Amino acid sequence: RAGLQEDQVSLRCGSVHCWVGGDGPPLLLLQGFGSDALWQWEAQVSVLARDYRLIVPDLLFFGKSTSTSSERTLEFQARMLVDLLDHYGIDKAHVAGVSYGGFVALTLAMGRPARVDRLILVDSPGVGYSRADYEKMLARHKIEHIGDLLLPTKPDGVRRLLDVAWYKSPWVPSFVLPDIHANMFCSQVDQKRELLEEVLRQITDPPEITSLRPKTMLIWGQNDPLFPVDIAYRMQRALGPNTVLSIIKKAAHTPNLERHKTFNASVKDFLSA
Repeated sequence: RAGLQEDQVSLRCGSVHCWVGGDGPPLLLLQGFGSDALWQWEAQVSVLARDYRLIVPDLLFFGKSTSTSSERTLEFQARMLVDLLDHYGIDKAHVAGVSYGGFVALTLAMGRPARVDRLILVDSPGVGYSRADYEKMLARHKIEHIGDLLLPTKPDGVRRLLDVAWYKSPWVPSFVLPDIHANMFCSQVDQKRELLEEVLRQITDPPEITSLRPKTMLIWGQNDPLFPVDIAYRMQRALGPNTVLSIIKKAAHTPNLERHKTFNASVKDFLSA
């Protein structure tokens, strides 16, 4: 409905499913861990496609993107994005990522700043996250591993994940949960667990302090129970003077879905300033 076209692109790393369309400067949108491109950005594409050329891929091992490689690093995902931009003839793009997508976006911006115009990280702690933060998160949710939350093994786990993602969780009938679970959480499960392990390996204590060249915006749900908002302030200090922070009230881990009008306005203001 937003005018985007579906594409399946063969790259060195694998086969990447992508939605492309819109007019204007290129904007790359990267989904979070419990989602794919279609679900993550549904509330943004119609608005943003009016002013930007959108490239919205399923990251590798999510949705319809697959790879036979054994590599699971954030750098592997970043290299895929470089190849994807090259495929579409794009030298430089704005990049926005939610949660895990933000980790990938940050890796791209830190390793290849010439390819990133402006950067938007949504509830994605990156260099602001420590091992102590991770241990507190496990205790808060009474789990032993982040995969216990992000990769539900049963339909009931989907409801628990929604409660984390939303400040006020949407009502979902119980009979729908098995379909959601089957469609979103039952494919490439082993690969996704390995992706999580790679992210955990990169957590340092204390976090590494790294400034960024691209102008950066952090957008954070004020009530995020996964990555509390104090991490956002720490992240802002770590990334340096080119970083601004927008806190969205009455939103949890996915403010782009829960408070999409506020989110969309913040993104457009930042990219056009």
